[in-house]
Amino acid sequence: LRIGALDDLAKQLRFAPREALDRHIASAEGLAREIEADGLYPEDWFVFRLTGYRASIEEPASFVGAALLGDLSALVERLSLAAGHTTADAGEGALGVEALCARWNVSRKTVERYRRKGLIARRVSIGRTQRLVFPLENVEAFERREGARVERASSFSRIDGTLSARMCARAARYRSSLGFSLNEAAARLAARFDRSHEGVRQVLRRADERAE
Repeated sequence: LRIGALDDLAKQLRFAPREALDRHIASAEGLAREIEADGLYPEDWFVFRLTGYRASIEEPASFVGAALLGDLSALVERLSLAAGHTTADAGEGALGVEALCARWNVSRKTVERYRRKGLIARRVSIGRTQRLVFPLENVEAFERREGARVERASSFSRIDGTLSARMCARAARYRSSLGFSLNEAAARLAARFDRSHEGVRQVLRRADERAE
């Protein structure tokens, strides 16, 4: 969290009851749908919007909307982790990172950038591990807001015939010399070519099917 007021707020709320944390999470997710990147927002206003408490701040600082959007996902991730959320708490249709990459045909790096532009994730516990999930409502809100951006990124990430052939050739080398599985080869290629893991995996899977 880069905004001090939000960092302080996260620290104050981390021991709040589960019901209160859920309210604050819902408020933050709703706020992300309203903030304009080029708007200017005073500190006492967004603290009130997030908590319902009117803080008495003599000289409230103001922040550009882009900075607030950049921190809201991190805030929700902290609060959802403090609340002990599981995947079920993210609601029906919630998407993991790979599923979201596949939906938009983008790379994980692109999704990371979108989290700094108002795409809100929750951090949930699965046994002893944690993972990011994106409530479907948050995904759809981001699509309405940044549809053109998502479409441009998706167009960039489409894998044409020439690139597909290069990927398949490299995957064949990975699998023969390194013993990679299809999934492992796809992960290596996705990182190398800045494409979604799922998109590359589908290219390799189709190539395998054609070779049978």
